[in-house]
Amino acid sequence: VYRNTMKIIAENKEERLDICKTCPFYNAKKDKCTKCGCRMAWKATLVHAKCPMKLWGCPGCDVK
Repeated sequence: VYRNTMKIIAENKEERLDICKTCPFYNAKKDKCTKCGCRMAWKATLVHAKCPMKLWGCPGCDVK
C-alpha cells in the first residue's frame, strides 16, 4: 500500500525528527511515537504524513 508513496528530502526528515525528539510522546529507545504507534524514521520520510499532535505536517496541508 505504501509502494507509491512520495518521500521527502533528508533535510526535511531530520527537521521532523528533531521536532519529534522534543515531544513527550516520542519513545527514543524504540524510535516510535506512542500517540500514533508509528516508527518515526519511516514516517518522517513520507510527504503526506502528519504528526498526531500537529507539531509537523505535509507541505501545503492545512496542518503545520
